[in-house]
Amino acid sequence: MQTGAPSISGTSPVDLERHIQGLMARRSFRDAGVAAAQLRESHPSKPGGWILGAQIAQNIGDFKTMMALTSAAERDFGERTDVKFLMVDASIVNGRIAGAIQNLSEIAASQPTKPIEWELLGAKYLQLECFEEALEAAEGLRRTTGDELRSASLAATALTALGRLEDAETLYSRLLERSPAETDSWYMRSTLRRATPERNRVNDVLARITREPETARGRVPLYYALAKELEDLEQFEDAFEHLKKGAALRRSGLSYDVQSDVDAMGTIAEVFTADWVSQTRGSNLTHVPIFVIGLPRSGTTLVDRILSSHSGVASLGEVNDLAYGVMRLAGPQPNREQMIKAASTGDLTSFGASYMSSTAGYGPEADHLLDKTPANFLYIGLILKALPNAKIVHLRRHPVASGHAMLKTLFRMGYPFSYDQKDLGQYIAAYLKLMDHWHTIFPGRILDIEYETLIANQETETRRLLARCELDWEDACLDFHNNRAPTATASAVQVRSPIHSRSVDLWRNYERQLGPLISTLKEHGVP
Repeated sequence: MQTGAPSISGTSPVDLERHIQGLMARRSFRDAGVAAAQLRESHPSKPGGWILGAQIAQNIGDFKTMMALTSAAERDFGERTDVKFLMVDASIVNGRIAGAIQNLSEIAASQPTKPIEWELLGAKYLQLECFEEALEAAEGLRRTTGDELRSASLAATALTALGRLEDAETLYSRLLERSPAETDSWYMRSTLRRATPERNRVNDVLARITREPETARGRVPLYYALAKELEDLEQFEDAFEHLKKGAALRRSGLSYDVQSDVDAMGTIAEVFTADWVSQTRGSNLTHVPIFVIGLPRSGTTLVDRILSSHSGVASLGEVNDLAYGVMRLAGPQPNREQMIKAASTGDLTSFGASYMSSTAGYGPEADHLLDKTPANFLYIGLILKALPNAKIVHLRRHPVASGHAMLKTLFRMGYPFSYDQKDLGQYIAAYLKLMDHWHTIFPGRILDIEYETLIANQETETRRLLARCELDWEDACLDFHNNRAPTATASAVQVRSPIHSRSVDLWRNYERQLGPLISTLKEHGVP
């Protein structure tokens, strides 16, 4: 079998770079890494070998090597903007958030002249939940291009997170007047307010759908936008028909097997056992972070807003610091199973300290930092051994309501299981099984909050929540909708309003259509 780079004798750096990029596109990272090393050796004065080598290391989860190669590139080619952005990425995955934000500030201060550089700045600021800075990047893009609409989507995303919903809607509308084929903006605009009989865009969306080819992925956001507007108007049959079309089209474009996630959760339970808890040396770190976990759309943002309305709590939002920390703890591994096993034997004191250092880099000053990344439920064993004083709040919601809420949300990234009812059923069942496992090996350490109970008994449940987190009562926690802090989750609009019960039993309007989800849950023993 022929592998690796071609003979470098007489091969130009450009040709070698193209060869490496081709290997990376085919996910042949081992061969690509060999070729990148050859490129660095044969052409050390060219940046390609260092940049591509760092990108390869990032793809295989070798973050230490990524930082080493990026630092070498920065030393010799630090004036290049692509190297500066590479250092931002290397800093993020290595838990150096403060450094990443400082690097972005330096790029912004240099007043880039290329539109793509402002777009990258905005994207990175959004990733780090720096929404005011993302808005400034959008303004830089507007100045550079002289075109407000080129920056409209970026600006509207930042404005939504900042709670400036009317401004965001205005921008989306201007963008769509000139560029109606920007179908993502149709969906994003639809989420900003509740449609009414007097004020809705059903006919506009229907007309736009007819202009998109049947197989075009551009139809997906339109189907979701239409389903959302029709649901607001209580036209449930039509709403679900369009949702079904959009979800099927989105699912058809994904290379995903839910069994891989189910197997990973099973492996976690097999590795992180009661024996592991008793035999593994934990840390004596005294930090008290708060983790709010659960499935997407289960009420995690609501609880995040309640807790972060307290003067002693600052929310980080949904960040990847814990997941990156687990990858560093495990080191590069050939598959998920090996990564899980390797992480279970790592240095948990260093892991916990690295997480706290990374999250402190975001800048909020409070006694407790709150991480509401839903998927952190996978790492509870590591959290409670590495950060023994951590508080964990777990949101539970009726499994069909939870599944329906995910199904009708078009996520920008992640959650590939959410576009097929049987995938959803299998994922939810595996998640509930893993949560039962965590409760068994860490009795009393995880507070379950029932979404429906919180909606019905807001003050009682809020008092219970604050007591578990060892926080004194503050009235502001009841008025969470007045919290002006930014939030960028799919529930960003809903939590700007007082608590309501409209969503609690909404799924019952679709009980017949949700048959595949319900039957799959029953097959896997979910009551």
